[in-house]
Amino acid sequence: MLLLGCGITHEKKGSTEKVDVATPVGNLNVSTSKDARPAQVGLAAYPAAHAVPDEGQSSAQAHIAMPFLNLKIVSMKFESDDPPAKVLDFYRHELSHYGDVKQERGGNSTSDIQGFSWRSTPDQIALSVEAGDAEHLVAVQPKGSGSKFALVYIRTSEPDESQ
Repeated sequence: MLLLGCGITHEKKGSTEKVDVATPVGNLNVSTSKDARPAQVGLAAYPAAHAVPDEGQSSAQAHIAMPFLNLKIVSMKFESDDPPAKVLDFYRHELSHYGDVKQERGGNSTSDIQGFSWRSTPDQIALSVEAGDAEHLVAVQPKGSGSKFALVYIRTSEPDESQ
């Protein structure tokens, strides 16, 4: 589709769906998939976890390229029969490869990553580490006797930097 100097493409291939929007002032690329791969957020997969689809998809990526800024966000959801403490220990070790790991308990404060803010649920624990223009986040909360958790990667960069 072409509209006032804009181009929009939509592609669905297997379990992946992509939308690309090109405008004179920047581009937006969004993709969703049923096949969540933790390597996309720079972390190992938790051994006893399975991807959890949200509206049919378990992972999403967005990349915005503007003349003054690039932004990339990758997120995915998982569940495990293991308790939150075990999942947190695993990802605390994984995140430590990127630097000092911060831990926040949800509900009492607003979390902020790369300028994005949210208020978590009281039973949620978030681990995060900042590495330059990138940040990795793992948010874990109980689900029955197990856990549900999200892995998130956010990167901001100057337009001339590679993604």
